Amino acid sequence: TVEEFFYNSIHPRIPDGLNESESPYYFHINNRKIKVMVQEKESALLCAYTIYLYDQGDEEERSAAHPQKELSNRELEIYHLVLKGYTNEQIAKQLWITINTVKKHLRNMYTKYNVTNRTSLIYKLEGIVD
Repeated sequence: TVEEFFYNSIHPRIPDGLNESESPYYFHINNRKIKVMVQEKESALLCAYTIYLYDQGDEEERSAAHPQKELSNRELEIYHLVLKGYTNEQIAKQLWITINTVKKHLRNMYTKYNVTNRTSLIYKLEGIVD
């Protein structure tokens, strides 16, 4: 059955494994207790294995999964205001910087992500497009 497949192939790969006596399911992965709210054991095992694999990934893989980590603190502030629909002038007033400084940070972000406008930047950073 599917349950047997998941149990036999995934369960042994999870350090400390699955505590099947509790519902919802709890996992102990890399010294963390993780609660998984699913109704079926195979779904819980798959969730746990996914978390385990993520924990095993290196920092470069995590950075690729979260492209916003490449932004400086100021760029991140500007990006969040762009997401809210602020204009360059509104961003400048909000952050107490000049409009030219806002434009400079936006150009830097466009270059980092190989895009040419705000919409493309948002799509890229939110994972809508690669």
